[in-house]
Amino acid sequence: MYIPKRYGEQKKETCPFCGKDARSFNRQQIAVCKDHTEELLQEMKCVCGRFLERKSGKYGVFFICSSCGTMNLRKVLELNTVAKTKGGSQIAESHTKGPLNQTISSQKPKEIIIRSDDPDWF
Repeated sequence: MYIPKRYGEQKKETCPFCGKDARSFNRQQIAVCKDHTEELLQEMKCVCGRFLERKSGKYGVFFICSSCGTMNLRKVLELNTVAKTKGGSQIAESHTKGPLNQTISSQKPKEIIIRSDDPDWF
């Protein structure tokens, strides 16, 4: 649900490493707190298993997957665990477990039947 910004409010950035208010940027142009200005965000993986390409745009940092498309920083951080690295590039661990502790690739697609008189699909 979209909640509009009220008068006097501004966007609040949080540090991906610790969750504090982000006041500065690191070398990758990601908003971080003053304690993590030297930290670098490692390579991130998509849900499909491919590596994401980091881009910076008008609304901040976002990632592009070659098969899934664009994802914002919040979604990518939910999928990957962030480890502190100084200068090195480590690969992030990707969560491949679903809600019932099953791997995503082993889940069978659920069949949905839509009728013409169903009010939920209009």
